[in-house]
Amino acid sequence: DRRLNRRCSDLAKHLQSSDLGLGFPGIFEQKHILKAFYRAMNNEKVSPSKLINGNREALAELFSDKAQQNLSSNEPCRIYGYEDTTMGKYPGRKKLELGYLQTNSDRDNGVLIHTMIACDENRHPQGILSQQFIHRDRSEFGKKDQRASRAFEDKESFKWVEPLEELSQWRKGLDFEHRFIVVMDREGDVASVINGCIDWDTDFIIRSRHNRLLSNSQRIKLREFVAQSPDFKEASLSRKLHDRKSGAYYEAECHIRYGQVDLLDIKAPLYVLHLEEMPQTRSKSNISSEAASWWILTSLPLNSPEQAIQALDDYEKRWTITEDFHKALKTGARIEDRQFDSAKALCNVISLLSLVVVRILALRHISDQRPEAPINQIEWGNDKILLNLIPKLDDKYLTPRDREYSKPMTVMRLSQIVARMGGHQGYAQKGRPGWQTLYLGAQKLNSILNTLHSYADIL
Repeated sequence: DRRLNRRCSDLAKHLQSSDLGLGFPGIFEQKHILKAFYRAMNNEKVSPSKLINGNREALAELFSDKAQQNLSSNEPCRIYGYEDTTMGKYPGRKKLELGYLQTNSDRDNGVLIHTMIACDENRHPQGILSQQFIHRDRSEFGKKDQRASRAFEDKESFKWVEPLEELSQWRKGLDFEHRFIVVMDREGDVASVINGCIDWDTDFIIRSRHNRLLSNSQRIKLREFVAQSPDFKEASLSRKLHDRKSGAYYEAECHIRYGQVDLLDIKAPLYVLHLEEMPQTRSKSNISSEAASWWILTSLPLNSPEQAIQALDDYEKRWTITEDFHKALKTGARIEDRQFDSAKALCNVISLLSLVVVRILALRHISDQRPEAPINQIEWGNDKILLNLIPKLDDKYLTPRDREYSKPMTVMRLSQIVARMGGHQGYAQKGRPGWQTLYLGAQKLNSILNTLHSYADIL
């Protein structure tokens, strides 16, 4: 339906250039556009999967361009899928029956939102590969003891591998050599999830929570085997760790062991990596959380310290990527304040807003990690009108002191411009901008771009 495709695209552009802190009547001030928005979100033809599919096609083009730029490398292009779940809570909404979350009270009403965020080889967010909405049936509350008798496809943990079949078709259409890697937290440490990744030829990095048995008949467990086996390689390194209680980062002395194992009920050999924080770090710091001890299972080869460190980096990025995304959805896009009479319309809106906020996260992550990267490293960087507009915005918003922090036509320079447009007072006064400031500036920039594109189309 071309007309419906065009409408959803126009609505997404409108949301990108609006203050999502407002209600939808404030965002869509013209009544006919507001009416078109509500009709589209309630349309039977519109679904979260179809909205995400459009973004997936754009991601294929983006990753293809990145692969062409890196032809000199002999390594396949890496595409990461960072998965995580958050709760959308709608207590007391009697008209909106979504299901229970943690209790079965009348006010415990909400939906689980499981998202796979696409990241490039530098672990920078680029878009949404998959999004699932899980409604817990109230009649199933308190029946955990029946899980063993249920098929894997009927369990909630199936959410981790459900997108892989559809994504396998998407991957077949990619015109470049690539390696697709999903990254999961401890909730994904399920034998059926690991085997599902193996079946769909998908690499994975999973934080392990189970001390699994090895596949031999001696009933040896994984963690004891890793500690005792002489075949495992080891190394010591200094690494920045995150204190979950205070939110601060600190330098820690760590020890790692890594090697290959055959686990019971797992279809193929895996690599295991154990990172352990050394006691001397705790004695020299005021860190209140427990000492770090990570157990990671992966299908990626770990034959050198460099490969082991990359696997640690790949997993560690999951925290900031997914937590920033969920914070942007809830406090920026205000998904829990949206009023709809049907679960279908609400889920459509959440998916549409997800596509909007992930673009802002991309700008923040790249400017923090690769400030000198050229602008074409992000989606906006392929917009010719933007490229011509940046020098004019540079003159208008930045001071000579601002320009000392970045080079022209880099991601950092664009981030500074967007931050100034969002009300930031400059790095010298306030340091790096937060994502909410970038969000406000990006809305203004999108509004200008949409206007210029409209004039370009007319001319």
